[in-house]
Amino acid sequence: RAADDRATVWRAGKHGAGAPGLARKMRAFKTASPMTSRFPALTACLLVVLAGVAMAQPAAPVPSALEPQFATVPVPRDVVGSLAQDRQGLIWIGTSDGLARFDGYRLRPIEREGATAVQRNLGWVRSLAAAADGGMWIGTEVNGLARYDPDFDRVRMLGSGSERPTPIRALAEDGAGRVWVGTLGQGLLRYEPKTARFEPEPLQVDGEPERRVLALAVGRDGSLWAGHGRGLARRTPDGSWSTLTLPGMDGDGTVGISTLLEDRDGRLWFGSVDGRIGRVEADGQPHWLAARFKGGLQ
Repeated sequence: RAADDRATVWRAGKHGAGAPGLARKMRAFKTASPMTSRFPALTACLLVVLAGVAMAQPAAPVPSALEPQFATVPVPRDVVGSLAQDRQGLIWIGTSDGLARFDGYRLRPIEREGATAVQRNLGWVRSLAAAADGGMWIGTEVNGLARYDPDFDRVRMLGSGSERPTPIRALAEDGAGRVWVGTLGQGLLRYEPKTARFEPEPLQVDGEPERRVLALAVGRDGSLWAGHGRGLARRTPDGSWSTLTLPGMDGDGTVGISTLLEDRDGRLWFGSVDGRIGRVEADGQPHWLAARFKGGLQ
């Protein structure tokens, strides 16, 4: 998920990206149907709120709610796995067949250097995180970590600190400029841009190392939140970890947390692999909400 400057919420899914319009409260997300075009791809559904246009028109009776507006934009393949907005307000879309950037009118492929189209393609882009300097951190399935440099308009490949392919599922940049990298297999890593080194960050659950980090978010207080294969954990600025107990869980009492977002009020929202939505309240305790989505959240 990503929210742009116009309060439009973008959601990634298996058939594209969408942005439900906001009236007094959020409207339901709807995916566009596949379109026939000269692009060998299915479509992303981009829903735009026309509040600014409405304000410029002559006075008229105000409807009870704004209807969402639909537009279709072709994207590579038919799966959007990650979304982010950079400092310029552009929307970045990570797909199963590379990375693209949307400026409100057209998609531009974002590629690395290479002699052929295959060599330039970034492959499965699973995670994105905007950098404070206007760049973009890019997490891939098999090509490790990459960074888009806005000064030179190019992508630099940074690896993963391992000789084996390391699927990257989550990224977050903290206030010190460090990049936290959530992986499948290596757990949580910390990338130091000044030294270009990856360092492991121990994350343990019930005394055992957790190697599946699915979501990351840095809070306004400097805390690092990590959604992992068995739940939710928090790292305070002093480096200590705590595990949050998710209420009402069946079986072994654990569930994978696959998406995290801190809202404007500083509350942390989280989504699970089985489609639940929860929120960490002011008392520091997580609570599940009534909504539930089929197929899980990512």
